[in-house]
Amino acid sequence: MNQQILKNLNNLEKIEEFRETIEDIIVFDSVGDARKIIVELEALFSRNPDFEKADYSLFSVYNNFLISLKFVAIFDLSDKEIFNLLSHNLDYIFKYPEYDLERKIKYKISNILSLENRDEFKTKVRQALLSNKMKFGQGKIVVSGLEQEATISTWLKDCYMKLGINKIDSLKINEYLVNDSNTKNLSAKEKINLKILLNFFEKMKVSSSDSPLFEESFVAILPNQEIMVVSSGQPEKINLDLAKSLHVSTDYKMASKLEKSKFSDQDDDLFLPEKSLSSSPKASNINVLPSVSAIPSAPKPLTPIEELEQSLVNYSEESFEYKALLQEIKRLKKIELKKLPKSDVKK
Repeated sequence: MNQQILKNLNNLEKIEEFRETIEDIIVFDSVGDARKIIVELEALFSRNPDFEKADYSLFSVYNNFLISLKFVAIFDLSDKEIFNLLSHNLDYIFKYPEYDLERKIKYKISNILSLENRDEFKTKVRQALLSNKMKFGQGKIVVSGLEQEATISTWLKDCYMKLGINKIDSLKINEYLVNDSNTKNLSAKEKINLKILLNFFEKMKVSSSDSPLFEESFVAILPNQEIMVVSSGQPEKINLDLAKSLHVSTDYKMASKLEKSKFSDQDDDLFLPEKSLSSSPKASNINVLPSVSAIPSAPKPLTPIEELEQSLVNYSEESFEYKALLQEIKRLKKIELKKLPKSDVKK
């Protein structure tokens, strides 16, 4: 591999800018920008097949960047690539609380026409998770009386050997997380991550043949102008004022444009599961941090984050409104954190 190329790639300042750019792409779910950089990185690896051998440490940095971006655009990947990510790189979904693996996989499944093929895909997703040897937690756990390394695979096997292989309700999962002898050694954060994993695995157990609309999500505007969102096969009315205040609700934006255009077919792009930072001229440059719009000052004494946090109590955790509010709170906190000097962040 050309030494000058290695030197250029090993620029610590550019690597850090690149890292921040990718983190913004993840936070804002900027699929369009992820796709562009994936093409550039894959071209880099293709032109330099000896990159890994020439400098394994540097190769790992850029390969991890590529893996992160592939998770953002995971529904673009082949089935084989998806299963490979889930069986070898699942730690990614625990690093970024903003990332919604379930939503992206459901979008991938919704584009599989045959219900039987959808179920086959879900089976292979579960198999990929069950084969994942990534360490999860400290030390070992006891599975079927035998002490084993604590991995994604062994945690899943332990849970389902104790709770059964059929659909498990959330109450039983919570009891397992709180009371099981193995989970008592997990930290609070690890328990949250394990719950994310178990909930996702449960969703992959739902048969599309038995629940044909489970992967479908769409918006309907009723004759009385109320907005109805169908998500995971369940209809739910949406508070229009709440959706309007968030500005980040894709479902609301879709509904508003459809209402104005009276279901014209000119807005096909609305149905793509992506938001893009490409409107900024800097975003197309992978070595430049995309600009982040400043949050306008709130006219009320409470900050925007505090107002949204107070609103959470008005909705159940399973409702669309609650999830939309929570997503916005995480996004705003991430932006506020970026505004702090690095010394303050470390504190």
